[in-house]
Amino acid sequence: MFRKLVGNLSFSPSLVGRLSNYAKSLKKQKKMRLIAVYMSILALFLQMFGIILSKNNNILTHESNILYGGVMSKEDFIRRYKQNDLSIRALLSSIGISKNNIETANSENILPNHHIYKYHIARVALPNISNKYYSIPGLDTTLYVSKIDTINNTEPALLGVASSIGNFAILLNSGDILTENLPKNAYDLYPNNVDIKTTINNSSAQDYKNTTISPNSLINYTIDVKNILDKNISFTTSTYIGDILEYADVVNINDGDIDDNKTIHWINKNIPQNSSVQYSFSVRVKSQIPTTAQNSSLPHSYDCKITSTLPGDESLNIPCSIIKQMELKLHKLPHLSETHILLTSLGTLLLSVLLYIKSNQYYEEIRLIRHNINKGNLL
Repeated sequence: MFRKLVGNLSFSPSLVGRLSNYAKSLKKQKKMRLIAVYMSILALFLQMFGIILSKNNNILTHESNILYGGVMSKEDFIRRYKQNDLSIRALLSSIGISKNNIETANSENILPNHHIYKYHIARVALPNISNKYYSIPGLDTTLYVSKIDTINNTEPALLGVASSIGNFAILLNSGDILTENLPKNAYDLYPNNVDIKTTINNSSAQDYKNTTISPNSLINYTIDVKNILDKNISFTTSTYIGDILEYADVVNINDGDIDDNKTIHWINKNIPQNSSVQYSFSVRVKSQIPTTAQNSSLPHSYDCKITSTLPGDESLNIPCSIIKQMELKLHKLPHLSETHILLTSLGTLLLSVLLYIKSNQYYEEIRLIRHNINKGNLL
């Protein structure tokens, strides 16, 4: 448009009027592209700030992490291993991972494969899995093992091989451990003779399978334990409700106590042969649904679902805001590295600057042409 208008100006002086309109259009275009430059600069700074902040952000940490806050590199992990920070040496040894296994592991960004086991210090709620546990010899610590199908986002990790459990990975962001095989001394959290019943506002949870639960809804969980042996038994149980408490508050725990790890413990009960006992607790969905961001090291945290650790219990959908729903969709997209994000932002900024320079150049040339025309010189 610019070349056509200026090139024909000497042959058709009537184009002077169009030149004035074009100058106004260029002025608006120049302002818009200047705004785009400022927005690109702001976006670049926000990306850099987010990357720097994420290194020490609690969104990257969770109470279930083996190394709370994670580590920065393989060398950092080995240093903390030698110091036996948070008893990490004993934890890894109990699984079957030695110092030599760690030193020969490769530092890579991985997307974990299907059907692997993930280890946590605190009991965590993951949907549709069979939770197991085992105690660490010599430590008053329990490791909880969760069978997971997939992890949506890639994570920096140490990949290695141990003779007793095969391939393993140590996630640097959390210190959590992934293995392809289950340790021999792992036990089921709940025996096979346990039945779970969940009701919502006195209706079966199955009625809410394909819908969301309204705020202030009352959810009741019942654990029915049957004694299938030919003798009387003594039984006690507990359940972790950390995921539930993200979107609900406890109403009643019926003869139970809740500890600082968000776990309900019930008193020991004697169960006669061929009889059963029940443990139950109730929660009420919050009136204001939190919009807290998902935890990077535990994607099932704040995922708009209420999930218990009870066997066979289905996750319950919570009505989240549009912004929260967008976040969940973004988490499912392929993960880009920090370098790719910064290069994309930098490329956008460079393109915006070039477009602004081009508009500014055209505007200045039109201004000079109009100045000459006002002096009586057409070209």
